[in-house]
Amino acid sequence: MKKQTLTVPTLSDLVFLRGRKVTLRPYSEKDIPYLVKWINDPEIRKYVTRTMPANEKNEQDWLNRIHSQEKDLVALIIQVKGVPIGNIGLGINWVERIGTVGIIIGEEKYQSSGFGKDASMTLIEYAFNTLNLRKIEWMAKSFNERSLACARSCGFKIEGRMREEYFFDGRYWDEIIHGMFKSEWLPKYEAYQKKK
Repeated sequence: MKKQTLTVPTLSDLVFLRGRKVTLRPYSEKDIPYLVKWINDPEIRKYVTRTMPANEKNEQDWLNRIHSQEKDLVALIIQVKGVPIGNIGLGINWVERIGTVGIIIGEEKYQSSGFGKDASMTLIEYAFNTLNLRKIEWMAKSFNERSLACARSCGFKIEGRMREEYFFDGRYWDEIIHGMFKSEWLPKYEAYQKKK
């Protein structure tokens, strides 16, 4: 009888969710160098709430917090053909059944090419159809044109504005609050799935 050997998958082989262009997988400690690179990049950092420099210890601590909150947070690495290009998360309020999406496409050559939308649509499909959430929210700084465009493209509606919420580049900026119910998202998702 031939002995079978167990093949241990590499990080690039892991898939938690599969989109049309990307795969989403759980974080690993091996992702820390990517996280440090992305969060320290001035072109990325201006869109997130972190303003101080990040190092591997900071990101390890953050990763430990992520793992301790796994029932209230879905946090995933975005990959294209096994290459990490960013991260996406879904914070969950189980009482109201509301999720809040956050996303970073950290690798510049993958920005503004539909990878963020694909990752978002994939995670939102999971949120509505597996987690049974009833509403998804998306927050964006008013100068973050890519995030605002992605939210609209996914089907989000503007629900409000937090005036002068963030300080950046010598002035205060608003935060735009978006929301979407499954009935609003479904036509966008169906059209996206049919698109070639």
